[in-house]
Amino acid sequence: MTSLIAWIAVDQRAPSALYMASDSRISWGSERARWDAGRKLFNCRQYPEIFGYAGDVVFPSLVLGQITDIADAGLLYRSEDNADQRHQKFLTAVKASFDRRHNANISDFCILHGSREFSGSKSQFKLWNLSFSAAQRSWEDQTIIVPTNRSVLLTTIGTGSSSVKTHNLNWNASEQGGTSRAIFSAFCDSVRSHEDPMSGGVPQLVGMYHTRMPQVFGIVQSGRRYVHGFPVSSEVESDSIEWRDELFQRIDGRTLRVLAGAQRHARPRQK
Repeated sequence: MTSLIAWIAVDQRAPSALYMASDSRISWGSERARWDAGRKLFNCRQYPEIFGYAGDVVFPSLVLGQITDIADAGLLYRSEDNADQRHQKFLTAVKASFDRRHNANISDFCILHGSREFSGSKSQFKLWNLSFSAAQRSWEDQTIIVPTNRSVLLTTIGTGSSSVKTHNLNWNASEQGGTSRAIFSAFCDSVRSHEDPMSGGVPQLVGMYHTRMPQVFGIVQSGRRYVHGFPVSSEVESDSIEWRDELFQRIDGRTLRVLAGAQRHARPRQK
C-alpha cells in the first residue's frame, strides 16, 4: 500500500507551509512484486492545491494527474473560488470520473487534498481526506483540523502508519521535536526501516509555502537525486526546484551538499 503523511509548519508568527510526503513503492500483493518509483504526490501550479493518495493505485494516480492539469488550464476552478469551493469542485470531478468506470476492479483508497486561502501572514491552510470503501461502495469526506500555533503531523495514512507514528514519537522526544525537520526525518526513518514491507523507495515531497504556489521538492539520498522517487541524471540542470535530504536540510542540487547559509540539522539525542 503506502506511507503517506501531511503536516503543517508553523514559524514564530503563523503557519508557514503545508507539506505532504510519501514513499515510492507500488506493490502487487507482496514485497517481492513491486515498483519503487511510482508517483504518489501531485500539485497544481496555478492554484494552491496539493494531493496524495494511498490504497488502490490506478484510479487515484490517473485522476489526480487529470485534475491538476485541467485545473492549471483554467478549466476547473475560478480565481475567486475559496478553498472550500475548490474542494467541492475537486470532489465533483473525482466522482464524475469514477462514474465513467465500467466493470473495472477497484480497492479501497484515500486521497488527501491540501489547500490554502490568502497568502502571506493571512494564510489559512486546509486539509481533507477523501476515502472510498470498495466493500460498501461509499465515499467519506473528512475535514482534518489544521492547528495554527505549532508544527505538527496532521495525519498518516496507509500500511506504514504504525511505523511512521512510532518514529515520529521518537523524534518528538528529542530536542528537535515539534519541527518540520523532525516530522520529515521520522518519516524517512520509517520508510528506510522496512518495518512496513509495502512501503519503500525514496521518499517524495510536495508542499506550499504561505507566499507561493505549490512545488515539488527533489530528494537527495545516498549521493543521488530523485524526484517523485525517480532517479534524476547528474548531467541535467538542477536549479529549477528545491532539494532536501532526509534530515530536511536544504541541498545544492549540483554539489549535493548543504546550501551555503542554510541551516544545518543533525540527528539529535533524545531527551
